[in-house]
Amino acid sequence: MSTLETIKPSRLIAAGVGLYLLVLPALLWHGHRYVPAPSPQGRKVERIFPRAEPPLFAAETRIFASNDEWRHVTVYEDLSPLPQDRYERGPLRIIMKASDDTNPEKNGRRYFVVLP
Repeated sequence: MSTLETIKPSRLIAAGVGLYLLVLPALLWHGHRYVPAPSPQGRKVERIFPRAEPPLFAAETRIFASNDEWRHVTVYEDLSPLPQDRYERGPLRIIMKASDDTNPEKNGRRYFVVLP
């Protein structure tokens, strides 16, 4: 018989509960130190995730329903607005380039579509 077969289920449950009770305070303590990364301010803000569509990058957006809102959105790279010559609006889609022509999928920056 293996060692696992000789352990009673009640002992396994007790060990699992004990481990949970030991780890829970550390998880709660760690959660209080979490600070979310800053994002741009605006009436509506959506983080986008550009994907390669050579030679540019495209990202879809989901929260801008009306054409009036869509005409006024600005694309941000981290907390800075991208110059308007670095992106163009398609139907609920952004075609863009990073400010320094790096790959937005890999450059470590976060991108947002913002309605001011």
